[in-house]
Amino acid sequence: MDREKIKNRIEKIIQELVDGKNFEIVGELTIDVLEIDDLALIKGNKIYFSEKVSLLSDEALKYVIAHELAHLAVKRHTDKFWEILKNLYPDFERGKREVEELWKKINVSLLEDLFMKYWFCITTEDNWKVIRDKNVWGVPERHKNIIAKVKPGDKLLIYAKQEKIGDELKESRGVAIYEVLSEVFRDSKKIFKTPKGMGNEVFPYRIKIKPIKIFSKPIEFKPLIPKLKFISNKRKWSGHLMGKAMREIPKEDFELIVQSE
Repeated sequence: MDREKIKNRIEKIIQELVDGKNFEIVGELTIDVLEIDDLALIKGNKIYFSEKVSLLSDEALKYVIAHELAHLAVKRHTDKFWEILKNLYPDFERGKREVEELWKKINVSLLEDLFMKYWFCITTEDNWKVIRDKNVWGVPERHKNIIAKVKPGDKLLIYAKQEKIGDELKESRGVAIYEVLSEVFRDSKKIFKTPKGMGNEVFPYRIKIKPIKIFSKPIEFKPLIPKLKFISNKRKWSGHLMGKAMREIPKEDFELIVQSE
């Protein structure tokens, strides 16, 4: 994000707001753009703006700036404060509404990011076909504790592991992204194909899912290993997946894989 560009936009609007108005800034006003939670805050004669103001329309940003300028003169929201604000920005109610609407959207997005988890789900070619046809993800009995952590809204990256199918060796690859629709439920109906060495496993712990994107061309996994945070041992990377049905991964890794399509 270009903080200097944001700062220039803010300074231009400040000039527009104060030109021709009976408003004096005592001392030297300093502007800075930082990564902060509030849209803006004041310390002395310095106004700090959040990088998030880049998302605001001109009218919404005018309101935020005029609001902070008025606080340079009056610290509290008194009648005098609102009088100064209206003098600087007569149509401030419009800007205020736009800020409130966008702030709600930003906070909802932040909450989603805070609580959403990203899962790396390991399957076979045969069971990838079942997932695609049935819109269901399932894990063996012994992995019930990990799937119990999955919640609706979470994202799944479906990973088909390396397999020899006939004379063809299919490399490990990402095949699709899904969103979780349900809580975990138990269903022993046999829909998944049991891989060799797993006895009569039916993958009974399941969740309903919906496709977000099925990759037209599968994403090769091995070239991404040097960049993935969840794989700390780059030389023996398979140990991070061995014996697992699924595992949580950082959002950054999820996005890296998805954007590699």
